[in-house]
Amino acid sequence: MTGLFIVARAADGSASGAVVFDESRRFPTTEPGMMQSLYGVWHPTGLNAGSAPVPTNSPDQGAAAPLRQTTGGDNSASIGLPEGWKITGLNGGALDPVYP
Repeated sequence: MTGLFIVARAADGSASGAVVFDESRRFPTTEPGMMQSLYGVWHPTGLNAGSAPVPTNSPDQGAAAPLRQTTGGDNSASIGLPEGWKITGLNGGALDPVYP
């Protein structure tokens, strides 16, 4: 499986997230359609319906944090996490990342 975990953070510090994924061999061709469908129904603060997400390195969003590949311990799944974040649980393909 290959996918994207997307988090949109509002100015008040709240956040919402979404995940899109598919079989690794299919993801390069299915991702654009999934993203279009996602942004047709998910409207996090600062994004308009049907628009592309604001790049995380745009001047008003700050620089994107570097990510490090992290696993849940059994190497059945992995995710890129910013410094300081860790996985506290892994169950049935679901990862529980937290920032202590």
